[in-house]
Amino acid sequence: GLNVLAQALSVAPENPRPWLLRAHYRAKVFLHQEALEDFRRALQIDARLVSAVCGAASSLAALCRHEEAWRELEGLVATDAQASLQRDCTAAFILRTEGRVQEAESMLRGCVDRGCAAAQWDLACLLLLQGRYAEGWSLWRTSSESSRPRALWHRMLGLGARPWDGDVAKARDRVLAVISDGGLGDALQFARFLPALQSRGVKVVLYAQDAIRRLLGRLDPRIEVLGADDGAAPARADLVCSLWDLPMLLDVRLDSLDQWGPPHYLRLADQKRAVTTAPRPGPLRVALAWRGNRTQLVERSIPLERFADLGVDGVEWFSLQRELHPGPEADAARRMGLHHEGWNLDESAQAMPRMDLVVSVDTVFCHLAGSLGLPTRVLLPLACDWRWGTAESSNSPWYPNSVLLRQRRPGDWSDPLAELAACLRQRALASAAGTGEGILRGP
Repeated sequence: GLNVLAQALSVAPENPRPWLLRAHYRAKVFLHQEALEDFRRALQIDARLVSAVCGAASSLAALCRHEEAWRELEGLVATDAQASLQRDCTAAFILRTEGRVQEAESMLRGCVDRGCAAAQWDLACLLLLQGRYAEGWSLWRTSSESSRPRALWHRMLGLGARPWDGDVAKARDRVLAVISDGGLGDALQFARFLPALQSRGVKVVLYAQDAIRRLLGRLDPRIEVLGADDGAAPARADLVCSLWDLPMLLDVRLDSLDQWGPPHYLRLADQKRAVTTAPRPGPLRVALAWRGNRTQLVERSIPLERFADLGVDGVEWFSLQRELHPGPEADAARRMGLHHEGWNLDESAQAMPRMDLVVSVDTVFCHLAGSLGLPTRVLLPLACDWRWGTAESSNSPWYPNSVLLRQRRPGDWSDPLAELAACLRQRALASAAGTGEGILRGP
């Protein structure tokens, strides 16, 4: 691990390989600035390292430093077919982060034709982004089948379970173990398919991460939800699949999502029925998530100061973040009168329906709000994740109550924040006059 690499660097700092290995590891966990420093250190030792040049260019692009990324890549001399392939895959990534979707697709297809497995996955996501689900899922299937590192998955196979191929008829009256092994937002988004599978005669057992297990336990009383993190022996199952792969296995299309149940599919324990109260005069209550767990991701984090500077009167802010960082973030929280209780995910789910609006970057909270059917504004980077579609759409088929506010230039939040400010002003005026939309409350 990192300790071994640190020892290797202390013993042989002039060996480029440990620098390169640590750089790739850091890039994989989204530490792009640190990865860039390691890639450049490796290049100081050996300027001919193709993977270091490509890695440095990719890190620069991930940091929205696109001109530097192109300059880095233009200096690469591809002396063989493998070097040429690495260069083109990197170029496709830079194009993608710039929002140049068609050019990136063309470049990725050339890389796939030359046998690049990583490009196949990237192409699948790019096709899904454009709503071209049929071809996207086909590439997803062949890409995801080669990466099954999960210990629980292998324990299931050892106990006799077979990988499920998505055929619902074959799974009827059988136990299907579904393993939540992606992010928490992924789990919330794709859990919508589980009650429908149960209703079609499949006996679903869900293995979920501890942070989200209680929430997913409210999906459907017929679905048993077990821990995926506790290392306990799994229950007997006939079939097994990843929750992350579920929409691919079911060959889901955007125009067929309604076949798998309503978009607001999550119910709170005390929410026997949801009613909309009459509008009440007062400040607009807004729940805010301004960063995800990966705070180093510039595309999924907006400094809280930017929200404090919106200058919208009549808004009462509530933090959905677990922690409030000292320094500029804490100062911004004081300026905007932000209520911060340090809610966990379950407590956030209880609080969010008492708000007038949820505002979130691309993190678990926009999926939580969407699954609860709450009015939401999602702030998205130019090169957003595939599930949010392209810039032509301001709405999400996955979450009809969500409005998507998109960057128009890489790394520039000015436009989506201006749209958000206009929305808040309009709603705050209505809320102050008691003519707003009301808020969603439990019984």
